[in-house]
Amino acid sequence: MLSYLDAAQSSGLISRKALRWLAVPAVIAALLLAWRWSVQREIEGQRTAWKDVTISRLAALSMSDKKISAELATLSQSVSQSVS
Repeated sequence: MLSYLDAAQSSGLISRKALRWLAVPAVIAALLLAWRWSVQREIEGQRTAWKDVTISRLAALSMSDKKISAELATLSQSVSQSVS
């Protein structure tokens, strides 16, 4: 009977060791995934802030470009009329 208890305890010890060896990489992987998720959220927040500023600046440039294009068209028409 004693040898049966010793065998059960030793097999339990082996499975605990195996569980520890499997748990440690699982915990490390979970921590790495959480860190990666956190970094991605931070980058996404920075990108959103940059995007808002850049879009408004590009919209202003677009309006300027349209005004410049209209003025160039007006000037080219007046030059073509004076040459004719």
